[in-house]
Amino acid sequence: MKTLNHAEVNYATCIFWISFALLISLTYLPVYFFFKSCKSQNEYISQDLNNYKQLLNKHQLLKVKIDSLYDELALLNTGKVSSDLMLEKYIADNKNEVIKAIGADSLTEFKHYALLISNIDNILKQKDTILQISNKEQLAATDLRECMNKTRKVKQDLSFDPTRNFSAAK
Repeated sequence: MKTLNHAEVNYATCIFWISFALLISLTYLPVYFFFKSCKSQNEYISQDLNNYKQLLNKHQLLKVKIDSLYDELALLNTGKVSSDLMLEKYIADNKNEVIKAIGADSLTEFKHYALLISNIDNILKQKDTILQISNKEQLAATDLRECMNKTRKVKQDLSFDPTRNFSAAK
């Protein structure tokens, strides 16, 4: 039994298979693009998360360094360290390390630390001024004590010298 319209059946079969393939591909493409976008979003989120973790780690490092820097500044000119000059050099070295750790690319994320670092120079200048004034004060106090001691000695020498027959009023 052969069909009379064999060509039409073949044509309809071809149209069916072409339509079926087109339908499958149109169904497959959205699923493919869904998974592709999901993968790219996951990569973007993962990269963003890694950047955030690096930023958080840098923040923790800077927090510790800045805190220790300000603790060292508090020790300056207090007499608790043997050499204030060495401490100033150590503070300057630590300040440079903090500036390197902040870096140019993350300057926008760490504006507050950059501000604190810029204030360290002013604090060091003020501490140096305080140290100079304190040294001048100590020198003046030492000079005053020496002068008072010399005056007391001269007064005693003048009041108790029997050859002069002089007694100072007390």
